[in-house]
Amino acid sequence: MPRDNDRPANFHPGELDAQKRAGHTAEAEDLGPVVKPFLAEGGRSLVLCARIAVAATVGRDGSPVLSLLVAEAGEFGALGASGLTLPRSAVAPGDALFDRLRWDRRIGLVFLDPHTRRRFRVNGEVVDSRHNPLEVSILEAFPNCKKYLVRQQLVPSARPAATAATQGRSITRADAALLCRASLVFVGSGNPGGQLDAATRSGDPGFIREVAPNTFEIPDFAGNAMYQTIGNLLLEPRVSVGFVCGQEFVVFTGSATVHWKDEAERAGGNGRFWRFTPLSWRRVPLPAPVELSGGERSRHTPVLD
Repeated sequence: MPRDNDRPANFHPGELDAQKRAGHTAEAEDLGPVVKPFLAEGGRSLVLCARIAVAATVGRDGSPVLSLLVAEAGEFGALGASGLTLPRSAVAPGDALFDRLRWDRRIGLVFLDPHTRRRFRVNGEVVDSRHNPLEVSILEAFPNCKKYLVRQQLVPSARPAATAATQGRSITRADAALLCRASLVFVGSGNPGGQLDAATRSGDPGFIREVAPNTFEIPDFAGNAMYQTIGNLLLEPRVSVGFVCGQEFVVFTGSATVHWKDEAERAGGNGRFWRFTPLSWRRVPLPAPVELSGGERSRHTPVLD
């Protein structure tokens, strides 16, 4: 990744703490300048061809809430280097994304090409939730390594569409099993400065495991050394975890605790993980009749017990 020597890294205390604990302070300082307050060409090209994005916005209780956006290639747009556009049609009718943005304009986005495994993250603010398309003013934009992501295809679906959004508080045994079988999940978190962040976590089915009733362990594989998600969770435990299940986007919202051990918590792990306790769930029909097909694992993915 090219370095911009004119712009120093700007990490918050949680990220700095995580980098220090992991012994990656120097690496983070070197990589930090790839986080820019504008859209560089590599990010722009992915945004313009992406069909999937996941957004983190703020729920009524202050927790981050995830939404899945699906569009045709070219429908996600760029406003010069300082902004993005999101078509309202990319959001499912049953998703309350626009309601949340009406009272809190903050948004975190991750754009994903599931076939090439490229991903790009943008944190910013929506200019006006009533506009179509939505305009996002960029505060931070940066690429992510595709090292562990499962390779999938976004294909038309013949499955019956879900009819309506549903929500509740009790996580059932069936819900828990679905999360533990997922090979790709999205994570919504926030930092004390107020910015939201949407990220991905991927691994072999079972990389997320239930270690106690309604408590799930999510490993933090070695990544870009900046520790944005785990740094957020060190200071702000509220978090959402979402995944695609058939024709629905399933979102669990709750709290997380970060764990750091000298020895691996399980064979193949690195001792760094977080434990997630869901307090509520939402199921929202996908915005379009598509599905993620296949699941070619990355050769870099650690094999856990």
